[in-house]
Amino acid sequence: MSKKEKFVYFIKPVGERGPIKIGCSIMPNGRKVMFQAFSPVFLEVAAETLGTHGHERRLHRYFQAYRRHGEWFEYTDQLRELIQAMKNGTKIDAALLLLPGEAEDYAPRRFAADYQAAVAENKERDFRSFMDRHKKDRLLEAAE
Repeated sequence: MSKKEKFVYFIKPVGERGPIKIGCSIMPNGRKVMFQAFSPVFLEVAAETLGTHGHERRLHRYFQAYRRHGEWFEYTDQLRELIQAMKNGTKIDAALLLLPGEAEDYAPRRFAADYQAAVAENKERDFRSFMDRHKKDRLLEAAE
């Protein structure tokens, strides 16, 4: 039996900035439907990307100060940037680097590989601000 792919997802009220639910599921749209049954407002999946429960926990820890209740968080500029990056096709590990202070938690080789893969997919623009903010030379040296 093979493991099903999981997705880190962001659900929010339609037409509103937040609150935003950060979760992980094999069926993000199914989660939205479940939450919709108990919500007084219409909901939408703002973004989803392949990810793990570890990614979800990391996001919960990072946005802890903005937690409203359970897995629902206040809208922040960092959360907006993260969601936009994932909508543009940035993988979760690379998208996490957009969050201030998070780059130090990852091994440079892992991100150098993500950078090289993104370039191969003609997505260099998604990484320009990351590379400027997180020491391009250090990452490229680690990849060699």
